[in-house]
Amino acid sequence: MNWMSLREKHDKEHVLEWIRTFSDQCIEAVYYGKKLRVKKRKID
Repeated sequence: MNWMSLREKHDKEHVLEWIRTFSDQCIEAVYYGKKLRVKKRKID
């Protein structure tokens, strides 16, 4: 059995790809978080 067939068999949700790109996802989240502007409101 080769790597690709094992990956196709056991990683149906593509978790390995998600882990591989995790650092890029974090950078993107920080970028969008800094752009987000939330209105300040008083909470009753």
